[in-house]
Amino acid sequence: MHDLKDQGSIAESRNLEPVASYGHTFGLLVILCAVFAISFALQYGPSASHTGVTQPAPGLQPIHRRIIPGFIESLIFDWGILCYVWAGVRSRGGSLLKLSGRHWASVGDVLKDLAIAAPFWVIWKATAIAAFAVLARFFTAPTGPHDEPFPVRGLFEITVWIAVSLSAGFCEELIFRGYLQRQFSALTGRLWLGILLQGIVFGLIHPRGWKAVVVISILGVLYGGLVAWRENLRPGILSHGWSDLWEGWLKFTFHLNF
Repeated sequence: MHDLKDQGSIAESRNLEPVASYGHTFGLLVILCAVFAISFALQYGPSASHTGVTQPAPGLQPIHRRIIPGFIESLIFDWGILCYVWAGVRSRGGSLLKLSGRHWASVGDVLKDLAIAAPFWVIWKATAIAAFAVLARFFTAPTGPHDEPFPVRGLFEITVWIAVSLSAGFCEELIFRGYLQRQFSALTGRLWLGILLQGIVFGLIHPRGWKAVVVISILGVLYGGLVAWRENLRPGILSHGWSDLWEGWLKFTFHLNF
């Protein structure tokens, strides 16, 4: 019993150790605030209602929907922020592996993480549906403009979307759960606060209307809880990448509405 308690204390203390300087973390938050402000201005600014980008006419080809530039921006954002995070962690003698946990050592490790990621995604999806339903029940006001309509269309868009989904699963888990969760936990001295704060920041960098921000923040907290439990990012990376593939492409391929 004492050994289990000691192992738990060691794991918790490891989660409360910073992986980069707090000045570096402040710089990241400034960058994320700037990205949020720009995204918000583009979606809700005076010019947004005159561009016609958010509501393309039916039947337009993918190139005219201007969806590919948005995908490219997402790729640049994810990998650019990850490079910034990597630089901060490296300056303290760390590595991306330190953020993600140990690598797969066997096929059994892969299967175990898949066995965790699959039911977690079901919980994730059920939570998203329930959260949106509750918000729709109590708040019926319009949420503002929405993103480009899905699903992706055609081989080129699908290929780029797969790249975006896999990049989001890898990069965003490292950035928010691997880096920010550790930094917030170390700064506050509380793991649960680290999980909560990174979830809020995660929601805010997805400005798709306030309801979506609330729901995505809740989902970010779920991802954070999974990482705290498993003490590595692998199941979260698998689940995150799959959820993006599902939401933007696969569920429409199978003609499902959830």
